Amino acid sequence: MSLNPVIHRTPAELLRLARAILSATGSPPEQANDVAEALVGSNMAGHDSHGIQLLAGYIDGVRAGRVFPAEKPTLIKREKAMAILDGHWGWGQTSGRAGAKLAIELAAENGVGAVVVRNCHHIGRVGEYVELMAKAGMTGIALANVGPSVLAHGGTAKRLGTNPIGWAAPGGDPSRPLVLDIATSTIAGNKVALARARGVEEMAPGLFVDKHGEPTQSPTAYFDGGTLLPFYGHKGFGLGTMVEFLGGALSGSLPPEQLAIQYGNGTIFVAFNIGAFVPPETFRSQVDQFRNVMETMPPAKGFERVLAPGDPEADARLARAKSGIPVPEPTWNGLVEIAASLGLTPDGVAKQL
Repeated sequence: MSLNPVIHRTPAELLRLARAILSATGSPPEQANDVAEALVGSNMAGHDSHGIQLLAGYIDGVRAGRVFPAEKPTLIKREKAMAILDGHWGWGQTSGRAGAKLAIELAAENGVGAVVVRNCHHIGRVGEYVELMAKAGMTGIALANVGPSVLAHGGTAKRLGTNPIGWAAPGGDPSRPLVLDIATSTIAGNKVALARARGVEEMAPGLFVDKHGEPTQSPTAYFDGGTLLPFYGHKGFGLGTMVEFLGGALSGSLPPEQLAIQYGNGTIFVAFNIGAFVPPETFRSQVDQFRNVMETMPPAKGFERVLAPGDPEADARLARAKSGIPVPEPTWNGLVEIAASLGLTPDGVAKQL
């Protein structure tokens, strides 16, 4: 089996092209930067599934009238430690950053801050937003429900989305917080899309079923009416249900069937001001002690070392700062075509008339 070739691009090259494409389709500079930074930041963290490959679909959303690129989130309600934002179906990354920053602000005032975002386009990698909390010296969570793509445990129909959970906590090294960023399904749908773009014909078993409900390892079969499975059966289904009501219902967002049409998220951010509970230095010290235990533990057979949550992302950033970001050739060619349709070169520069 031969995989599609990849093209390596520097973060600066991808940022420039993404900003140019987003600006050419109606995004003001701030919003264009939010989306570009989030996508390329996901690539740098090793999460290519939520990286630059999403841009083509985002632009399709603008052209179809499902995304309003010039919209900014507005405050609907702010009371004590909670707030509600309306994203107005602008870019989800702009709404997500606004929500996370407001949760941090509320936590600084009240010890804890909770913000929900409704009418919110796809926010991308949830880890980005909890990393913002960790950089602010706080610990926190981010939850988002998504359109249905996951089989109900013991059932025969899609009921939940991949409904991701993010959490982060700061230690002594600001560049390496503990970070959890997982889907409540066996795999994120965008990871299947990435495998298809790379030309992968078979993925690991037990991730999804085909349109007939039969096990399959083919990304093509998944996109031909297939369905993801909840991770570890009832446990993933239970966590996905929790996210459905905290991220979705609590934010007053649309039901998952409508979110599938809008490609949106019902989102909640909760930040905890560590200093309101325990001395921050004590908390960070405990994080460092935990990391030390992981790093000094003898690895099991087949493993080079024991990784703490967040280590794969930190390692990827270091490696890709040197090697560049691998982009599957079909993905890159699609971006070049979009750029050309907007009068741009592959370098993100307007063509001379």
